[in-house]
Amino acid sequence: MDTQFGAIENVAETAQSGKPEATQLLDTQIMDALGNILKKDTTQMQGPTPEQIELRQKLLSGEQLTPEQTEVANKMSDMEVAERNKQFALYTIAILQKLLSSEVEKAQGVKLEMKDLPMINDIVKIAKADINPMLRASALAALSYIATPENKALLTTMFEQSKKDADPNVQAVAAEALNKLSQV
Repeated sequence: MDTQFGAIENVAETAQSGKPEATQLLDTQIMDALGNILKKDTTQMQGPTPEQIELRQKLLSGEQLTPEQTEVANKMSDMEVAERNKQFALYTIAILQKLLSSEVEKAQGVKLEMKDLPMINDIVKIAKADINPMLRASALAALSYIATPENKALLTTMFEQSKKDADPNVQAVAAEALNKLSQV
């Protein structure tokens, strides 16, 4: 899955580069692959072991660990790798959506509506209801990244609702997104 992460990272970096070859990434196969990453069911995957959790707690409390213990604590489980890849896929999709919107506007003089962006429904679904608060926060950040004056009202409602999320990080991302939205 580290190969998958590297591929996602390469797509994101190329899309943000502003180079002409970035538009070659506006391909349905790439969006489908990113969508498959988002839709991967991680509930049955191996999470961190009890030993890893205990060692991570010790690290957080400032306790000294041996190099071997630190290595065990820092090793990501399959589930954590898949969830991290989902997080980066969300950002990459947002980058590609922004690039697509820009290219359509340049070529046709038309602004795409939010509902016409690829994968937008998946991002909204994750922002509203994913069990993982890191992914909810990442989806909100992705929506904030693609915000335009045309979708300001819709996003304001979503970000306001997310400020009431049970997770403090999601609340903070929603508040930051609202602040950014007020400047769009």
